[in-house]
Amino acid sequence: MSFSLIQKDDKRQALRLRRTLMALGGGVIHIILSFFLFHLNLFWITGEQFYLLLGFFTAGHLSIILAIRTGFNKRFRDPSLTLFQMYWALFCIMVTVFFLKEQRALILYFYFLAMVFGSFRMGRKQFTLCAVIAVASYILTITALYAIHPEYVDIGKETAGAAAFGLVMFGFSLLGSEVSALREILNRQKNDLTKALSRIEEIAVIDELTGLSNRRQIMGILTEQQSLVNRGIYIYSVCFMDLDHFKEINDTHGHIIGDTVLKRFALAANGQIRTGDHVGRIGGEEFIVVAAGANREAATTLAERIRRITESIDFGDGAGDLRITVSVGVTMSRVGETIDDMLTRADKALYAAKQNGRNRVETI
Repeated sequence: MSFSLIQKDDKRQALRLRRTLMALGGGVIHIILSFFLFHLNLFWITGEQFYLLLGFFTAGHLSIILAIRTGFNKRFRDPSLTLFQMYWALFCIMVTVFFLKEQRALILYFYFLAMVFGSFRMGRKQFTLCAVIAVASYILTITALYAIHPEYVDIGKETAGAAAFGLVMFGFSLLGSEVSALREILNRQKNDLTKALSRIEEIAVIDELTGLSNRRQIMGILTEQQSLVNRGIYIYSVCFMDLDHFKEINDTHGHIIGDTVLKRFALAANGQIRTGDHVGRIGGEEFIVVAAGANREAATTLAERIRRITESIDFGDGAGDLRITVSVGVTMSRVGETIDDMLTRADKALYAAKQNGRNRVETI
């Protein structure tokens, strides 16, 4: 895994932990409120049982934090553990409701905090399912309590409470679904924007016709190469290339064939360079190779390979017996000079190749 991917993953884990801590803040408040309700004699269990219950709740909360801190959460389909945390919160709330003699609504509505937390990750169906399960769980909890301690259950009040809880949960479900839909729209827009920006960045540095680096990209590469040269620890060379009689090709065969010539030459030249070299189109029929770490002799050998492969390019499928050639000017970097100085020297070598009959390599 690359360093950038590790950084992104660390940021996602930090976000998951922050959201989990926010959600568990409701759990802490739930424990504190339960503590006060117990001391108001509103629980029907003993003190020992009550503190064991709080310890169990606390251990569950801490285990969720530990799972994210250790990275164990990454083993699951949803590393945020959203549904697990939702069901854990529901379990804690319903167990507390079961052991209360009265004032159950004070605890019950803590589940709405969990629903807000779920809106960050859950879809419409999941949100609705959680709401249905919450209402069903409340009804089952009250039914179980009535079976054990009917003296603590007022059927009329509990029926009204269940209806109110169901209505509120239904409202939260609708709201959560809208939040989920909005989040999906924002995510799609974000992805579309990311793709558009990526495409813009690509267009900014890539020649659209040939797929090679454009002038802007090549100048950036030359700047980096020359900065190393000026430190006295590096060399590089350039091959300035110009397709011979390209205007005549356009005039005779048309611009469509002319574009084909440029694309096939670009493909051929790109196939001859070494790893670390760069080839780009700097305008019209002019191309350049930046031969990284190469002296004049190595760059000249590279230029000759490109010149020979250019002669063998076949255009039989669209231009009959068309054959093309290329003239190349080669020069090597010098300490302390500017990029313009080097390109001027390469251009002079290219001019010499043209003057000396074309389809040749000249070196300065």
